[in-house]
Amino acid sequence: MKSYLTGRFAAPMAAAALVAAALVPVAADPARAAKSQLGAVDDVVVDRDVYTFTSGEAVLQIEVPDEDLLRVRLAPDGELTDPANDPPDDPEAPSAPIIVKDDYAGGGSELTETDEAYLISTDSSVLTVTKDPITLAMSDASGTVLWRESEPLRWDSDGTTQTLEQGA
Repeated sequence: MKSYLTGRFAAPMAAAALVAAALVPVAADPARAAKSQLGAVDDVVVDRDVYTFTSGEAVLQIEVPDEDLLRVRLAPDGELTDPANDPPDDPEAPSAPIIVKDDYAGGGSELTETDEAYLISTDSSVLTVTKDPITLAMSDASGTVLWRESEPLRWDSDGTTQTLEQGA
């Protein structure tokens, strides 16, 4: 099985996963003015290297498209969109996609369930998705924690917040 976080890619990919989660825009909606956060896992759907977790109305999707790539997306309203990669509304405006390659072979990841969490793993890394509340943690094959959320992902009309444990 291939690994999606190896050698020189581990730090950049861990950072990319964090940024991807933080970049999901949240529409300004007075009904969502209060801070909301991921709660317990209600359901998980697996489609090869794509893992979709639901928590209430929210959807958290983790994709392992290649051995050195991890993508984390959050949709507070349950509708996964990709506005950064959608063509602009104005046909005269330049396109500026963030993700320009999407024909990866797949990461060869596997999902294991424990009483407390789901583990998305390869030969050299494990992403832990706790069940209640949903939080994420990335470890290498030896079990060394690379990063860990200290709180669930939170959102409001101003954006999305990810809080990491210091020293993880």
